[in-house]
Amino acid sequence: MNNLPSLFLRNIINGAVLKKEIKFMGWAHNQISAELDLPESEIKYFAMYIPCFTCTINYRSVKYISKALNNNGVAVLKFDFPGLGKTKGDFSKTNFSTNLENIRSAYKYLQENYEAPKLLIGHSLGGVMAMRLAMELTSIKALCVIAAGDRPSLLASKLSAIEQKIDKGEDGNVMIDNVKYKLEKHFFDDLRANDSKHKLNEITKPVLVMYSPDDKIISQENTMKNFTQPRGQKSFVTLNNVGHLINKERDAVVVGNIIASWATSIID
Repeated sequence: MNNLPSLFLRNIINGAVLKKEIKFMGWAHNQISAELDLPESEIKYFAMYIPCFTCTINYRSVKYISKALNNNGVAVLKFDFPGLGKTKGDFSKTNFSTNLENIRSAYKYLQENYEAPKLLIGHSLGGVMAMRLAMELTSIKALCVIAAGDRPSLLASKLSAIEQKIDKGEDGNVMIDNVKYKLEKHFFDDLRANDSKHKLNEITKPVLVMYSPDDKIISQENTMKNFTQPRGQKSFVTLNNVGHLINKERDAVVVGNIIASWATSIID
């Protein structure tokens, strides 16, 4: 495994995990801020974690799922999309397609500096992105989606009131967790345009679908298509009372342990 130049790397020891703060170039020359969590024990394989819409690497679910994976010998790369968390940039200029490019850049970074990831994890909209890229990212051997819809445009329908404001010439601002985000018309158009490229029935790699019946954002009908339509090995895990974001540490750790157990049985 190659070492990165010190300009792009700072090591932080946190318990039994070695955290490496890194940066890599993403879409439109945005410098993406990321963390690579490495277990101090022998690394079994690498994983990439794609966060939910507007989520950052500091979200509790991201941190504790990653920690559980680390405790099972899995190295995890997680990152902030442009305009979110530590990654600078204009969030309003990003969309589904630009963030697919950022995921491809993250994949290339791991491939060139460590080793290509074998596990791909996506949460909510990140899960939709993971399903889209599952077959393209050739080293991926196992795919896990958490609280994910079945198509990109599902988010557009849930934010339809914002799009209607934009159509009237008003600002497309949406409040999420008391933070205001600006959306533009291209964001909605791009989600719908990507539906035609979202072909679940072409996925032949093993898929783990995780869903909580008390999820108030994604319906079970939507997420079940991620389980029924792929043509490879499939598993479905019902998460009890964890909601959409999995905010409690104990719940996120359980989720991470389940993912590690399932994926390692496949990858090994």
